[in-house]
Amino acid sequence: MRDVTFRFGLPALLAALLTAGTCTATTDPGGLLGINATVKFAQVGSGCWTLAASDGARYEPLDLPKEFRQNGVEVRVRLDEVDNVASTCMVGRVVEIIEIRRS
Repeated sequence: MRDVTFRFGLPALLAALLTAGTCTATTDPGGLLGINATVKFAQVGSGCWTLAASDGARYEPLDLPKEFRQNGVEVRVRLDEVDNVASTCMVGRVVEIIEIRRS
C-alpha cells in the first residue's frame, strides 16, 4: 500500500506545487473571486464587454464601469458570481464587479 501511495501521491503533490504559482485567481473569505484580467469587447449579437482572465477563464460582467470599457485595459478585479441571470452574449460566467482598478 505504501508503494502505491508513493507512486501516485508524490507526482500529484509535485504537480500541485509546481503549478501553484501560475494561478492568478484568488478567493477571499467572503467568497469573492479576485483576478487579473484584460477587458475585451465580444462581437456577439449587439456586443458585450468581457473580462479575459490571465488563466484563460472568461467572465461577463453585468456592470463594467464606463471608464473601463476599452479593449485591452489590464485590470485587477474582485467578482461575485451571479447564478440567477441569463446572458444574451453567453461568452463566460456572469459576474458582478465588487471592486475594479487598473493594473
